[in-house]
Order: sequence, then C-alpha cells, then structure tokens
Amino acid sequence: MPPSNTHDVVKHIDCDIDDKNITETKVNKNLEPINVCINHMTNNPENFEIQLTGCKTVGQYAHIETLQVLLAKHEAIQCVFNAMQQFPDKDELHKTASASILQMASSSEANCEMICKCDGISILINTLRRYCDNINVTRTILTIFGYISATEELCFDMIQHCVHSEVMGAMSRHSQDAHVVKQCCFILGNLVITEDTAKQIMLVGGVHTIISVMYKFHDNHTILENGCRALGSFAAFDNSCLDVAQAGGTKTVLSVLEQTKDDVTVQECALWALACLTSMGDTCEELVELDGVDTLLTSIERYGEEETIQEYGVRIICNLAVLDTTSAYMSCNRVLHILIDQLTQYPENLGILDHALSALSHTLLTIENQRLLLNKDGVRKVVEAMATFPEHNGVQEHGCRILGNMGVYEVLRKETEASGASRAVISAMLSLQMSTEIQEYGCMALMNLTADVQVNKIQVMKNGGVSALLTCIRNFENDTCMLLGALKALGNIISLEGVCHDVLDDNGLRTIITVSNRNIDSIEIQTFCSMILCGLSALTDLPFEMTESIDDTLLRILGECCNNADICLYFCQTMENIITTENGYRIFIKDDRLPVILQCMSKFIYHADIQQAGCKIIAILAMGDVDKVIIQNGGIDCISTALELHPTEHRLHVLALMVLASLAPIVKGDKVDEVHRIVIMAMGRFMENHEIQSYGCTAICRLQLNGDDMEVDNILSSVRHALRRHSSQGDVLKSAGSLLRRMSEAGHAEGVDGVLGSALPNLPDFFWRTVKQTKPNKLC
Repeated sequence: MPPSNTHDVVKHIDCDIDDKNITETKVNKNLEPINVCINHMTNNPENFEIQLTGCKTVGQYAHIETLQVLLAKHEAIQCVFNAMQQFPDKDELHKTASASILQMASSSEANCEMICKCDGISILINTLRRYCDNINVTRTILTIFGYISATEELCFDMIQHCVHSEVMGAMSRHSQDAHVVKQCCFILGNLVITEDTAKQIMLVGGVHTIISVMYKFHDNHTILENGCRALGSFAAFDNSCLDVAQAGGTKTVLSVLEQTKDDVTVQECALWALACLTSMGDTCEELVELDGVDTLLTSIERYGEEETIQEYGVRIICNLAVLDTTSAYMSCNRVLHILIDQLTQYPENLGILDHALSALSHTLLTIENQRLLLNKDGVRKVVEAMATFPEHNGVQEHGCRILGNMGVYEVLRKETEASGASRAVISAMLSLQMSTEIQEYGCMALMNLTADVQVNKIQVMKNGGVSALLTCIRNFENDTCMLLGALKALGNIISLEGVCHDVLDDNGLRTIITVSNRNIDSIEIQTFCSMILCGLSALTDLPFEMTESIDDTLLRILGECCNNADICLYFCQTMENIITTENGYRIFIKDDRLPVILQCMSKFIYHADIQQAGCKIIAILAMGDVDKVIIQNGGIDCISTALELHPTEHRLHVLALMVLASLAPIVKGDKVDEVHRIVIMAMGRFMENHEIQSYGCTAICRLQLNGDDMEVDNILSSVRHALRRHSSQGDVLKSAGSLLRRMSEAGHAEGVDGVLGSALPNLPDFFWRTVKQTKPNKLC
C-alpha cells in the first residue's frame, strides 16, 4: 500500500482564495438555519444575488455537526451545484461556489461522497474547463479533487469522469504554478488504482510530465513527495513498471532520496516508489548501476525508528536479494545488520518480518554471514518470528530456508540447533502440512542440521522429527523430489534407536515399503529406502514379520538395482544386523542368503565396506554349523580376492582372519595352501595389529601342515615378529604359543627352538606353559 495521504490533502488546501468569508472556518453567529438557506436557493433559482449569497453561506455549514445540518448537507451541496449550472458564465459565483464546496470536501469523507452523489464531479470539471485560465478557480477545484481522491472508493467515480485527463491538462497549462503541480501529482497518484487508468495517463505523457515537474521544483518537498507517490502508483503495475523506469523514474526517485535526507515524509514516499519500481529485475539492476544501494541503505539506517520507512526499505532489499544478478550486493554485513535489527525492533510487524526473512533466505550463504547472524542472536530472532506467525506461509517458508542454510556448514550446526532451529522447522512442517515449499525447505533444514552432528539428531528426534517426515512422505507420495528430501533427512537420523522405534510406532515401516514399491524406477528413492530399512534392522527386538518384510523388500530392491553399490551395501549390512538375532538367523538360513552375500562381494570387489560387511556375516556363520557351506559357496576365494584388492583396510583383514581361523579345521586340499598364503600375507602387512597377529596364529595352528620348508620358515618368521612386537598382548602370546607347540609336535622342533632362542622380550610364564618348554636362560 502507498504511504498514508489523508494528512497531505489537509496540509495542501492553501489555495490563495481571496474572499476571507469563504475560507473562514469559524461559524458566523448570525448564520441562518441551513433549511432557510436551502429554501431561499430552491425557491429563487434565477436570482443571482440569492444564489451567490447562498453559495457563500453553504460552506459555513461544513464543520457544523448538529443533526439538522447533517440531515440537510446533501441538499445544500446540491443547491450550490444547481447554482453553478444555472449561471455558467458568472465568474464570481463559480469562484465562491468552488470555495464553498472545498470547505465541505475538507471537513469529512462523508461530504466528499455527497459531492459525488450530486454529480459534482461533472459540474466541477465543466467549471475547470470554462475557467481554465483562472488560477484561483483551478487551484480550488484541484484541491477539491485532491480531497475526493483520498477516498479510494470515490476514485472510481473520478476515473469514470476522466478526471485524470482534466488534471493532466491543468498541469500542462499551469506548469509554473507550484500549487497546481503539487495537487495534480497528488491526484494522479491516487487515481492510478487500475492498470487501464495507468495506461491512459501514460499514453498522454503523464509519467514524463511528473518527472519533469519534479526536477523543475526540486526544492519543493511537497511536489517531490506527491511526485514520488504518483510514480510509485504507476510502477505498482507489472505492465507499466518498466515504462516508469525507462522514463527515468528510478533515477528521479534516487535523486529525491539523496536530496531530502532530513524530510521523513518525502523519504517515505520515495522508498515506497522504489519498492514498487524494484519489483522488476531490470529496475533492480538499474538501481545498482546508478550506485543507488548506498543511498537506499543510508535512508533505512537514518530512520531506524520509522516503521513505515523500514517496511518499504526491507521490501526493496528483498527485491534486490531474490534476484541472482543483484543478490551479491545484499550479501554484505551492512545489509545483514539492517535485517537483524528489523527482526529485533519490529517482531510484530508481519510485513517487515516476511520481507526480512525472505531477504535473509537468499543472502545468508557464506559462513561469514552466518556467523554474524549467530553472533547477533539472529537465529533466535528467526525462530521467534516463526513462533509469532505460525500459520503464515511466507514467514514459515523463509524461516525454514534460513535454518536449512545455517546447517550447510558443520561448525555452525550445533549452535544453530541450540537456538531452537529444528523445533521451529518441525512445528512449521506439522502446522502447514500441505505447503510444498515449507515441506521442501523443512526437509532440507532437518537433513542439513542432522548431518554428522549426533546431538542435533537426538534433538530432532525429541522434537518430533520422525512424525513430521513421515507425514510429509505420506502427503507427497507422488512428488519424487519431496520424497527424496524427506527420505534423506530420515536416513540421517535412522541410526538412533529411538528414531527406529518412532518409525515403527507410526507405522513407518509400511510407509517406507510402500514408497519403495511405488517408485521402482527411481534408484535414488530405492537407495534411501534401503538405508532406512537397514537402520530399522539394527533393532534386536524386531518381530519376525517385520524382519521378514525388511528382508523381502531389500532383496527385491537389490534385484531391481543390482548394479548399485550403495543398495548392495545396505543389503549386506542388514543381513549383518539380522543374523545376530534368532528371527534373522532363521530367515537367513531358511532363505539361503549366503550365496547372495558372496555374489555381492564378488560383484563389488573394490568396495571395502561391502567386503567388510560380507566378512562379518561369514565370521558369524563360521562360528555356527554352516561352515562347510561357506567353503562350498566359494567363501575363501571371496576373502582372498577382497584382501588382495584392499591391502590397507585393516578392519577387513581382521574380519577375514577371524573367518579363516574359524574355517581352518575343515579346510582341505589346495585351499590349505591358499589360506596359508592369505594369513602370512596379512600378518606381514599389519605387523603392529595384535588382532591380525592373534587370528593369524590361530588360523595356521588349526590348518594342516604340509611340511614345506619355505612354508615352515614363513610361519616361524611371522610368529617371531608377532612375539617381538606384542609381548604384552595375552591373545597373541596364547595363540602364538599354541602354534609353536603344534609345530614342534609336527617335527619342526629345531625351527621352534630357533624362534624361542632368538632375541625375544621377557615373555610371561603362561606363554612358556603354552609352549610346554622351559624358559631359556638367556633372553634379550
């Protein structure tokens, strides 16, 4: 809305009317009753003197509020207009009558309505045309039109009578008269309430004329004020905004801002005009090119206590901020200080909050800007604004976007969440469930805030994040982008046991499976569904039916996306989770999942995490009664290949040797040599890892020995290194001692003595008991 203008009309009724009796607002003590005046005028329509006197008298009733006067005002005004029509050529009567109507118009909107109902606009237009060269009559009638135009409902009557055309003509004829110019600008600004009117005025050069007189009367603040209001009215329409700018409107308004820094009223109107102009991208770019940013910000900073100026100023900042080509000029500390101050100073002003949050959501992109927002407690102000207007889509949307951006940098996530970020986002998502933008930015915010920050994940869970995300998934089941955002956010927190329980309690398992079934062509959706199902599988108390549903769904997804490594990993990790439970183990064995695991390991041989998950599963199975099945399905070959391709993955080697230690007693034929080779190789690569050394010694101890001298030398060398490096590790000493004893019993006592007699640390007694040999007298 344009700046308030009622006071402006009252201020500008100084019309230089000569007759003091007409402009006098005090009531004449000898004033006859209004009904007497009306009767005189009605009964003597052709008597000029009576009509002239009546016209003078009627104006004096303007400010009288008695019931008698109020009931008769309409008739009195009609009498004045009748007189003007009866004596069209009498200059004195028209001057007097116009002044009387002006007094009526200035006293109330109701009187302005009566003037219009009496067909006064047409009569005043005729007078204006007839006495176009009479400056006093022209001023008076324009001032009347000014009062009438201040009431929006009456503007439509004025437009129908083409008052704007008459105003343009008057301004053209009296372009040197400041009073006429200021009233014309004021009226035009009020009359441009429809796009058609704007076009009509612009076609006859209205905007150019207004700009011209603003430069001509650059010292007249009232003309500048009304001119800015008029330019803003034209620019308020999308189809005419650029035309105003191209006519020089942007430059003119900036000039007014620059030269009237101490006039708050002019500044207010200029900023409103600029707010209308910058609704178009081209005008935003022009403002920047004209170096207008500093002028704009200076005005906003100067009048920090003026709420209206702040409201118009933040609209301009917002217009510049949302445009890609000008956004960078708003991404500075100066603008951020202004926006944060507005959030602080005007927490109840929806217009300011909405635009300030919108501007922040587009400019708060660098870590420096975000630190400033945090340091000035700006995040908390954003959260408070969202709490103040919980049902306002704009505030909630912009707030979610800001809080989402604040989660981009990991170092700021915890502090952002401490200000109540996720609580505000979740509240917005649950309150405005069908708003696409709020759900989209809400999911993004939760996803960013919870990335790699455990405390934030817990807080999102406590604030009801699971419910918000599942509701979003259900409401936007056909929106792929929305589903992805919600699934990603849920995937970030599914590692929490509490989140898993919340999902199951809200029937979330069925929801996720349904999403997967309906989006079989989207690999991304299948991936994140797999991640969530994998997370749920970590619950040890899952009912059999749920475990089975997770298993069936993941197997289907794996079959449809067999070349996707992430999906394969989630399948393997799920099997790793469920195989440790009674229900899961039953399903794994019954449905023969081992070949699937080994196939995954073979297909994604370069994926260390898949190899590690596969080895864990094999290790668990190897400790059971299905060890032969592992060997028959090529388990040892998978392990061998995995270790060769991932020589630096120590956890993978630990798991592999754990498996081989379990399988060793039943390894036969050429696989014996293969296992020997794998174990010796692993022990050589990770000499400092006591787990690998321990499992390695155990595996070799349980394998058949073929008596090959090179093999024996390699084994003894590996044991020697293990004893030297891990003399304080009981598991290594125990397994190494058992291996040495077995080798000694197998006919390699000389080699064993060589190891024991070498430069070893002081080993504990239990080691020697394990080897069943007396401790040597001399040790290094």
